[in-house]
Amino acid sequence: MEKSGEKVVFQGNSALTLDAKGRMTIPARYRDALMESAQGALTITRNFDGGLLIYPRPVWEEKRETILHLP
Repeated sequence: MEKSGEKVVFQGNSALTLDAKGRMTIPARYRDALMESAQGALTITRNFDGGLLIYPRPVWEEKRETILHLP
């Protein structure tokens, strides 16, 4: 993800909860950067370990193309 001309990477585990309507809150320190770089457009997918991966939509589109071309 790009932020002010430099690449920003979030890595690690965060315990997130869902509210009664099934909504997930994103910590403010991540949310602000994601809003700036992706205008809030995110893709959430599951990794092989059952965790969630959250990508800004433009980054996901690139990754998706790579995945589609794997053997």
